[in-house]
Amino acid sequence: MYLACCGWSCIEDCTEYPHSCAGCNELEGKAPWTREAGFNRCFFYQCCVVDKGFAHCGECDEMPCSAFDDYADPSLDEATKQQELAKRIARLRATTL
Repeated sequence: MYLACCGWSCIEDCTEYPHSCAGCNELEGKAPWTREAGFNRCFFYQCCVVDKGFAHCGECDEMPCSAFDDYADPSLDEATKQQELAKRIARLRATTL
């Protein structure tokens, strides 16, 4: 499974991968959706990889930080957001073992 630094699986979670997106890590956090959202780079990639030097958020003591809620899909209900967050955390923790 190809895993972005925030715990998203490019293969399972992204409809643009691999067609119009090579993956968040390969694009250094500058995936196509970032331009559409008005960002230069994904917040998670900037914070985790660029600013803190981690490979992914699972290496950070603050995980899950408020960004996971701040940047959650607003179309999801709270229960679904929590399920998605739990899945991402599990993926990240599995990569740190």
